[in-house]
Amino acid sequence: MNSAAKQPRLAFRLLLDQKGGASEVSADSGAGPMWDHFRLGSDGTAYLVQTAKLDEQIAEALVIESARPRATPLRGGLLVVLRGVNLNPGADPEDMVSVRMWIEERRIVTVSPRRVMAIEDVEGLLEAGEGPRSAPETVVAIAGCLVERMAPVVDELLESVEDLQTKLLDHQTDDLQRELSDLRRTTALLHRHFAPQRDALIRLTKNYIGLLDETNVSALREIADRKMRYVEDLDSVRERATVIQDEIDHTAGQTLNRNMYVLSVVAAVFLPLSLLTGLLGINVGGIPGASSQSSFWIVTIALVVIAVFEVWFLRKRGMF
Repeated sequence: MNSAAKQPRLAFRLLLDQKGGASEVSADSGAGPMWDHFRLGSDGTAYLVQTAKLDEQIAEALVIESARPRATPLRGGLLVVLRGVNLNPGADPEDMVSVRMWIEERRIVTVSPRRVMAIEDVEGLLEAGEGPRSAPETVVAIAGCLVERMAPVVDELLESVEDLQTKLLDHQTDDLQRELSDLRRTTALLHRHFAPQRDALIRLTKNYIGLLDETNVSALREIADRKMRYVEDLDSVRERATVIQDEIDHTAGQTLNRNMYVLSVVAAVFLPLSLLTGLLGINVGGIPGASSQSSFWIVTIALVVIAVFEVWFLRKRGMF
């Protein structure tokens, strides 16, 4: 399987032995359930039609760019598009990767523009003889692995918002706004894809057109329930981040109001003093004490007395 995974377009073609294992084959012999996985971009329609023998409309739906999560019965088969967090090295988890699947009774075709670790997880289960036994079970296994790999990312977001709340309580405000902004951006991007995928999984349990048996449907319901819990966790992170942002804004507003109040008190104290010094400093005749050597000290002492009186008066009035 590993050598085939290096192929640029057809990553692997597996024949399921219906016992949890699989073997790599070069062509569909019709002997058993098949799983073809392709690494294709939006320009791979013709290749997919030729190699997987698919209808052109279905092939186009499997390679379309920015495919949103969906589960749609179509021409005797089932078209499913799911997304997973991007766990490739150097990638951001919120840069979601997509898995597009075409499911028939005896075959499943999966397409992904980029590497998807959930696909590799299912392939590893088949190598160990513990994988899906049919094409519909493969869909369930892929969906389960996609959702399972979301758990560490959601848990990390929950831990991050708790750390931010702790920093806020401890008044560790350095870089708090930047970290909060990054957290809210990541959460918003993940929520944008998580919610539609939850709906797609729910639809998949209802629109299985006979391809999925009750066991598979029950497993999908459990996966959809886990996905719903992750969506609720993201909602919780968003709400707690909003509370933190409100607290930061409230603290900043209080600080600004306190500083403005102090400046207002200082201005109230010095405004009369500035008025007196301004009057004594005008360049006209008749200024009292202009010819006396002690006038400066008399005026200075008078200004200090006035300032002390103003402070006493403002405190008595409850101004500060």
